[in-house]
Amino acid sequence: MKRWQQIKGQLNIWVVIPVVTVVLCCLCAVCVPLVQNGHHAFRDLIIAETSLGGGNRSGELTLFAVLLAIGSALTALAAFLWEAKEREFDVKKQHVFQAMLCFLPSLFQLAIYGKTDGRTVVLSAVFSLMLLINYDAFLQQAACFLCIYFAMFSVAAVFAIAFHKHWALDNKVFAGALLLYGVFAICQRTQRKGAKAGAAIIIQGAQLLMPLLLVSFLKNEYAAAGGIETISYPKRYVALIGALVAGLVLYQGYVLLYKKREMITCVTAFCICAFVSYTPAAMLVQGDMHHHGEQLIAWQQIVEFGQKAYDGYAPASGLFPMIIGGINRLLFHGQVTSYAMTMVIFTLLAELLTIWLIYHRVGGPLTVLIAFVFHMPAYCRVWLLLPIVLILSDKRLIERRAAWLLAWVTLIFAQGLYYPMLGVAMLLGTLPAACIIGHSFVKNKALRKVSKGEILFAVILLICIALCMPLLFRMGRHVLALAKQTIDVDGETILGKQVAAFFMPYLGEKSVRTQLYICARFVLGIVPVLVLLFLAVRVSKELFCAQKTDRQKTVAEHRATDRCTPENPGAFLMMTSMPVSMVLYYRYTMVCMDEQWVANLLSRSVFPIVILGGLGLIVFLVEHGITYLSKGSVHALIAVCFALPFLFFFDCDDYSFPYIAGRSDAQSDVLLSYEAKLMPHVVPEGYVRLTDEVRAVYPDVEYARIGEGYVQESALQSLQTNEQWMRIYHSVDQDIRILGFEHSQLYYMLLGEKAVYSGRTAIAKDKAATEQVIRQIDPERTVVRSSVTSTEQYYLYRYLVQNGYVYLPEAKHYVPGALYAGITGRTDGSLAASPFTEPVDLQYAPLSFAKSIDSMKTVEDCGEVPYQVNVSGGMATVVLEKAVDGYAHDLVYLQLEQTTPKRIVLTFPSELCVDGVGRITFRSAGGAVLVPIGMNAGWLLGNQQTFTVQTEDGSDIGIADVKFYHLEDLEEY
Repeated sequence: MKRWQQIKGQLNIWVVIPVVTVVLCCLCAVCVPLVQNGHHAFRDLIIAETSLGGGNRSGELTLFAVLLAIGSALTALAAFLWEAKEREFDVKKQHVFQAMLCFLPSLFQLAIYGKTDGRTVVLSAVFSLMLLINYDAFLQQAACFLCIYFAMFSVAAVFAIAFHKHWALDNKVFAGALLLYGVFAICQRTQRKGAKAGAAIIIQGAQLLMPLLLVSFLKNEYAAAGGIETISYPKRYVALIGALVAGLVLYQGYVLLYKKREMITCVTAFCICAFVSYTPAAMLVQGDMHHHGEQLIAWQQIVEFGQKAYDGYAPASGLFPMIIGGINRLLFHGQVTSYAMTMVIFTLLAELLTIWLIYHRVGGPLTVLIAFVFHMPAYCRVWLLLPIVLILSDKRLIERRAAWLLAWVTLIFAQGLYYPMLGVAMLLGTLPAACIIGHSFVKNKALRKVSKGEILFAVILLICIALCMPLLFRMGRHVLALAKQTIDVDGETILGKQVAAFFMPYLGEKSVRTQLYICARFVLGIVPVLVLLFLAVRVSKELFCAQKTDRQKTVAEHRATDRCTPENPGAFLMMTSMPVSMVLYYRYTMVCMDEQWVANLLSRSVFPIVILGGLGLIVFLVEHGITYLSKGSVHALIAVCFALPFLFFFDCDDYSFPYIAGRSDAQSDVLLSYEAKLMPHVVPEGYVRLTDEVRAVYPDVEYARIGEGYVQESALQSLQTNEQWMRIYHSVDQDIRILGFEHSQLYYMLLGEKAVYSGRTAIAKDKAATEQVIRQIDPERTVVRSSVTSTEQYYLYRYLVQNGYVYLPEAKHYVPGALYAGITGRTDGSLAASPFTEPVDLQYAPLSFAKSIDSMKTVEDCGEVPYQVNVSGGMATVVLEKAVDGYAHDLVYLQLEQTTPKRIVLTFPSELCVDGVGRITFRSAGGAVLVPIGMNAGWLLGNQQTFTVQTEDGSDIGIADVKFYHLEDLEEY
């Protein structure tokens, strides 16, 4: 028994998490071969990264789920059994250890990227010295240094914006700040009153200058091909930023003069956060017209054009684009080149809210350090996560039970509208705390104390929710339809991919590098969940133990305390909501492992890890950590949280998904590298300034929607063409709409046209999701761009073919037959020579589908079709005894006899195809393949009796079996 007690005493967080992590890595190494030898289980015919690459995405996610479950079970058990004991530590040794932790950011960078920045190392050394010299005042001293440092940059910002003076400042400002801080520290430590007053003046003056950092958002210089150019911002934008700077200066002065107890102000932290998380306000039409287009057009489509959300028009997951589009329309007349300014305003609002909430929880010095290290990501969908957790875990709000319940419903409802997936995650994550607080609300008969204002607010809230129920139903149907296909459609597989170039380059091409990379991709996202779960179990155990003690009190004693929960309700909410929310968010983000263009190592999953597992955990540890961990463990864990972003972000470009054109600091280090933020905006290659000469070249473009600034010349050419064709279409039928701006949804705003569905069809690939798209299509009045392909949108392609769409080669559009006749005066339209009849390369998709033939619920067996196989000169010709309907026999199942990996070419005769031959290419190593031969309209529209199969290199091939299948038809609309 004594031995068991000793073991339980050793199960602290620093033993449990490393041991469980090693166990998970070992399990990962053992199970990876099993996943590699398995196959992805498709339930529908979907051509995407997983099927084309032949990966096993479902197996990978199953492995991740199993590792997460095992790790969570082991961690929860260890946390429950652990019996915390106070240990005696040598204080000096503990301080030395914590001083060494200051180097964690550089160590993390060296471990993952094989490099770090010299200034970061020097700053770590400076902070270490601060901690060793004056441990108790470390936070204040570090914050004072940062105030001095950023005050010097604020002066540089004024010179850069007002006088267009740019210098190589990073090293000079850093050295100057170190020197001035040395003067400050000497003055502060002296016993002379004058010197102490001088030190106070230095810090107050530095903070008074801090709002000037925001003038960097007024940078109006552009580094274009012709040299440095300037463009004036809209007066409203200049007035808004100017008013913000002036207001912050006045407020800062008021706080410093009349609230001297606040040595470091909230304004200081906000300005630092805004500056280091810099968003360019460049007046450019964004090159990424997909991600930025979907954030701009929602307001236009719903408010200006009157389309019903998720009925006529389906915004990107949630209504978060409505905020961006609304700001853009109300302040900048809906001009596209003002989009970046819109994002600046939206970002500043989000940063102000977040910093204000953190400041009032952890104090000024620590908030400044947080603002310095934790940048606000450009991925705005996660911005409400931390504010919701901080608001709902606020002690003063929890004490007002009715107000808390109203706030809970309001915030979850708002998050659900903003981004539904995170709304559900936050709902389930905060539900345990809501149940406890709600039970206390009823048990203590707190309803009698509800104010009239709270009752009125509750009535208004219920009315709003009731009015939004139809919208919520449509939104839920849309999100669930896309969610069902997520595993098959989104992201990239982990296994079989080349190791990312940034990852541990010092290991070269050694196999251990590949193994470490795979373990990092599978296990790294689990570790923050385990840390949060360990603390959640500790908090829950403490909570229920306290409840048990409370039940032994008399009724009078319990009423006297009048507490809504026995102990630390805020701690309980934070530690139950954050890991649950993170895991639910992983359900989507661990699929989208597109790290090459989103973020390093864990792609979109990085954002909740850093925001909740890093920043949120810091707030928890500061407020409640000492209750559940030793003081040394709390400080060490805070240091790890501060170093966490350095695992995933090396330069500013890593934070900038979706990328905003015009960034001048893309290659800057995330710390102490800010001079590039003051340099002219970078105009990408291929952009031209909108001058009178350019406008004359493209006279049909509606420039009022673009605004002033720069635009890609190719976009102008496309706009000119689309404007001309839309006028032709509208001359025949005023109600014509266009579908299929796949990666350029911004064109709907530039053209002033109504979007069909979301305008982008590639997001809907399976049957259920495609049916939602087709509900919005009028087959007599919807034009479809040639960007809609038979591979990515197979169901939609079949619908278009079945409904008599023809190809208009001059416009490169698929149009209804009546519209074609109205434009050309002919009725001979067809799909001849269209992209629907071009050769298709399906890579490993036929092999993937054949492996899943038994699990495909949408594939129907066509029955026995007699055939004969003739082999001649390395070519196998399949001749059917009777011609079959290509539409009803659109999938062919082949049992191939070749044994080595080959590229296979399947051909068939068709008058619609170029040279009279339809071609489909794929890869196979022998065995079964399921070829969606109907992806070529030449097959789909004909009565077919023969096709040939051969290897691309002409080697021998044999066919052992041939079967035909049919893909289920869509519902009739």
